Amino acid sequence: MLSKVLLVALAAIFITGEVVIAVAHIIALVVSFLSIHGTFRRKKDQGTHHAVSIIKPLLGADGQTETNLESFFRLDYDIDRFEILLCVESKDDPIVPVVRRLQQKYPNVRSQLFIGGKNVGLNPKINNMVRAVEAAKCPWLWIADSGIFAKPSCLQDMVRCVSPEVGLIHQLPFVTNPRNFASYVNAVYFGTSHARAILVSDPLNLRCINGMSCMIRRGALEQVGGLEKFSQYVAEDFFIVKALLNKGWKAVMCRAPALQNHGRVSLSWFCSRVIRWTRLRFTMLTVITLLEPFTEMLPMGLATAWSFYYLLSFPMWATLLVHIGWWMLSDIVLIHRLQGKWPRCSSFRFLFPYWFRQLTAYPLFLFGLSSRNVLWGRQRYKLMFSGRAVSTHGHDGKQVS
Repeated sequence: MLSKVLLVALAAIFITGEVVIAVAHIIALVVSFLSIHGTFRRKKDQGTHHAVSIIKPLLGADGQTETNLESFFRLDYDIDRFEILLCVESKDDPIVPVVRRLQQKYPNVRSQLFIGGKNVGLNPKINNMVRAVEAAKCPWLWIADSGIFAKPSCLQDMVRCVSPEVGLIHQLPFVTNPRNFASYVNAVYFGTSHARAILVSDPLNLRCINGMSCMIRRGALEQVGGLEKFSQYVAEDFFIVKALLNKGWKAVMCRAPALQNHGRVSLSWFCSRVIRWTRLRFTMLTVITLLEPFTEMLPMGLATAWSFYYLLSFPMWATLLVHIGWWMLSDIVLIHRLQGKWPRCSSFRFLFPYWFRQLTAYPLFLFGLSSRNVLWGRQRYKLMFSGRAVSTHGHDGKQVS
């Protein structure tokens, strides 16, 4: 009798979970229609009067690095109101001649190259940026990864979110110009489950923020201890946002997504990113991370199908078919909102990458929980459950973003 009661309770929990997930899908779609590529939060601001220092931490160069970097030199913004501060660890980095070429090509754009970081902790990205942040002349710091491509209007879109209570402005990461199967898988991931988490958290003030492209009020950052204070963490973006919110600052989402432009990537590159982020979330938000499988299509679908079968003798295949149908439709609409056009539902560009992502989500999650070691930059770390990390002194010369 007790076991039957427990099974009924479990089935009821799964069905409730299905309803909650469906509501989350609806919220994500509504927020995407209101805030992405739309007019939501666009203020009638006084043009481009906010001065911004753009901080570009760089490491290595691939086929798209120069294109991405040049897009920041071509921003449609008052040329006297922004500067570009580029940071590399070594003078031998292949990105250095790329930077020099762009500085010569755009002499009217204020830019400065910082070679050699400053060791303030274990986080290599912060070590690389500290000198540039110290030299920055503007009250706003826009930190954008090397893989980000900026549309000419991007900085204008960012500063339109500025208000006295805002301490941080972030962009929802998406993928532009995928060129092979793995890059389409990457685009599906950032256009569905990853985007949904950010879009749902935004109106609920949960602030799920990805640090690929964030603009931070310099005074607010100094108020929470400066960039150096967060050098003990690998996920510095999470702890910076947490500290700013604790001080009463607001974090808002820009209407323009952050466009990742990596070109051709490998499946191992994609899988290693997902695994690393799973390990980071597990050490920072353990309980929430353990519930993540039930935010994925197949685990939640199987749980719901069993629940309806157990309680109502409804065929599992029929429930699963309905579940997959509404979930896929929601994902297609969400991708459409992020890229501004309907995805081409061909086998190579959508269906195969989509189902590869769905079928590998749970295995990658389990593999992520199997260890707390991560490779980031060119260094290996072991993550602590406090969110801190310790270096394990491994080095393999690979770049990880």
